[in-house]
Amino acid sequence: VDVAFHEAENQLLSLSLDNTVRVWDIRMWQCFQVIKHKDDEQVTAIACDSRRNRLLTGTTRLCVRPMMKTSEFVSDYRGHRKPVTACLLNPHTMQLVSSDEENIMVWDANTNSLQTTWVIRSGVTSLGFTSYCQRLLTGTALGEVLVWNYSNAQLLKTFSIGPRAQHTYPAFKGRCKAAEAGPLHYAMIEKPCKTNLLISVLGNKRVLFYDDSKGDTNHFRDIDVRGYGGVYALCTIPPSCVLIGTGHGVGVLFTDQICRPTILPSLAAPCLW
Repeated sequence: VDVAFHEAENQLLSLSLDNTVRVWDIRMWQCFQVIKHKDDEQVTAIACDSRRNRLLTGTTRLCVRPMMKTSEFVSDYRGHRKPVTACLLNPHTMQLVSSDEENIMVWDANTNSLQTTWVIRSGVTSLGFTSYCQRLLTGTALGEVLVWNYSNAQLLKTFSIGPRAQHTYPAFKGRCKAAEAGPLHYAMIEKPCKTNLLISVLGNKRVLFYDDSKGDTNHFRDIDVRGYGGVYALCTIPPSCVLIGTGHGVGVLFTDQICRPTILPSLAAPCLW
């Protein structure tokens, strides 16, 4: 019959012909409150008082009823309470990893049960797996990349922005400024030497390279790509080629001798990624 929206609580209100108002959480697609109008008169309209968190129903007179806040969701609910920003599936163990702004949750994809959850105070901006999905990578709002044993939420390593990086193109003076870590990619490179290479995008403007084969957790090389419309995706082609999807095309980088990216305008990034 009628609908209303409670923006502050991300709630959708729906009125049906049986004089029942249902309150839905639009982030979880679940109904968590049912309000039944018991009078014989037909309810013809509803409205939401967001300031006082009240429901207004109209028949031949106006009725005011209290509403439940999303924070008062059922006590046994165990999922995200903020919008989900990323999901990854481990096909080997059939585990699903999901994240919101600061929470990581690991689910059993077969039973839909929650296995592990933890909070990252520095914020979660991106997710990725290492080779064979053995470890979880999380980018943070500080530009760091955290490596986790996601079965027990154990932090194994923190890759940070190094002060002594080999800045190649263009010349970059001083320490990188903190910015959100964007897309992540992990690959085993064979040439010029066998390397476990972690690639991270910093603030959509810089591509950072980390060597996971060594003990050093600072990035050893970075490339400024602000002149190419930013970076939106990463990929590697064995044995030594790294592709970056940019706003202007695809830049080709080589790990053995990282040079100025070669832009291929005919191969637009949205078509490849």
